[in-house]
Amino acid sequence: MYIEEGYYQRKPESERFADDFAACFLMPTSGVTRRFNALRSTKENVTVGDLCVLAHYYGVSVEAMVRRLEELKLLPTGLWDRIRESGFKVREAQRQLGLDVLPASDQMFAIRYQHLAIEAFDRGLISEGMLARFLGVDRLEARRISEVLRPGVKESANVSFNREMEGLFGDREEKVNE
Repeated sequence: MYIEEGYYQRKPESERFADDFAACFLMPTSGVTRRFNALRSTKENVTVGDLCVLAHYYGVSVEAMVRRLEELKLLPTGLWDRIRESGFKVREAQRQLGLDVLPASDQMFAIRYQHLAIEAFDRGLISEGMLARFLGVDRLEARRISEVLRPGVKESANVSFNREMEGLFGDREEKVNE
C-alpha cells in the first residue's frame, strides 16, 4: 500500500510484480539465506552493522536487505521499522564500517560478479592476474576493487558501532537472530 493525498491505496499489481521481481533478482533466496545463515553461525547475535555489510555485498539498500530478510522469515517482521524509528543513520554506519560507495555508472561488471571473482581469488581458485582479467582491469585496480569489496569490516569501527547499537535491541526480548 502507499499513501496518495492522505489516503491509503493498493499498489497496482504490475508495480507489486516489479518490486518482487527486483527483490528476487538482486537478492536471490538461496544466496541471501546461505550468507545470512553463515553469518548467524559465526556470531551469537547479528548486528545492524552486519546487515549493512550484507546489503553492501548485494549492492542494495539496508532497508531493502532487511525487508527481504523479513520476507524470508530470517528476521522478525517489523525490524526495519524499529531500526528506522531508533534514528539509525545508514550513511554514518556505512562510513564507520568502511563500506565505500562504489560508482555504479562506470562499472563494467555487476557488483555480484565482482564479489564472486574476489571470492574465487581469496579461495585460491584463480590467480591475481586472472582476477584482473575477469574484472577487466590491471592488477593494481583489481587490488583496489578487492580491498573495497572484500566483506571484512574494520574491527575497531565495528566494536564502537556495535556498542552504539546495543540499545536498539537490548530492551526487547526479541533478538535479531530469532
